[in-house]
Amino acid sequence: MDKSQLASVDIVIPVYNASQSIRYCIDAVLTQSHKNFRMILIDDGSTDGSFDICEEYAKRYPNIKLVHQNNSGVSAARNQGLNLVKADFFTFIDSDDLIYSSCVSDLVDAALEHDSDLVTANIFRTKNIHDRVPGNDVNLAYDIAASTAIEELLYGRRIKNHPVARLYRSDKLSSVRFDETISIGEDMDYTFRCLRKVNKVTLVDKVLYNYINKEGSAMNSNFTATRADSFRAARKIYEATGGGDASISKLFDEAFAIATLARPHRNSFEKIYIECSRVSKKLAFQVFCNSKVRLRQRVYAFLVILNVDLALLIAGVKRRFRG
Repeated sequence: MDKSQLASVDIVIPVYNASQSIRYCIDAVLTQSHKNFRMILIDDGSTDGSFDICEEYAKRYPNIKLVHQNNSGVSAARNQGLNLVKADFFTFIDSDDLIYSSCVSDLVDAALEHDSDLVTANIFRTKNIHDRVPGNDVNLAYDIAASTAIEELLYGRRIKNHPVARLYRSDKLSSVRFDETISIGEDMDYTFRCLRKVNKVTLVDKVLYNYINKEGSAMNSNFTATRADSFRAARKIYEATGGGDASISKLFDEAFAIATLARPHRNSFEKIYIECSRVSKKLAFQVFCNSKVRLRQRVYAFLVILNVDLALLIAGVKRRFRG
């Protein structure tokens, strides 16, 4: 048997009110060319029949483990799954997404060939779960240093915030947990802490995962105090890195974004608005002078230097027109 087929993989899938998509998600896992896997379904207090669907599959397939918990959020559900990880590697899938048939195999092959503790692949963002990427056969894998990967994460480049489309070596990373105190930005925080525990990251330059855009997700919903969690997560990273250029850029980005969103509601969220505006103004000059920062961000930093209120007004108007 191929050495890669001997490697065991636990696939953690948090499930909450996903009755319209969970069958597609589970079926995609069951068609994997890599067969040595266990699916861990964590039902997070679903009320739409999702648990019954998962239970149906768990009764039919011995390599599916189903756990039910009271509704506690996606981070708690993923952490519950991590508590059950026993395989050589683990990965995450969201219950309204799906993976390609070679996903686990390609990730495992890369991990073994490159002796890597963390492997990441490309995702395809779509509104249709059945969409596929044409001409997606090339399977190129290469390594980057963990320090470079952290910089790529914070600048929003090759390493993205999401924890999916990745393979994690269990003995190295299964102890890392999601922060259950934040609801937005928890993926970035988790990814950052995983990257700090490895020496390198292997990138598979191939789409292996369909990410379905969620209309009602926390990122797309109306402004609440919880929306500022991404700012708090960025500030944690800023403090952990000692304020390096990349973490300054990320903190500015989140502070400016939250201040922009809070501005129309500043009477209700005055503390958040003032704090994020203050941080934006404090970091703006360093961001403007950083050539690694994207042009749009540097333009906003320049506007903040001139007049933070004007910068937030312009960003808010642009956001409304963009929809």
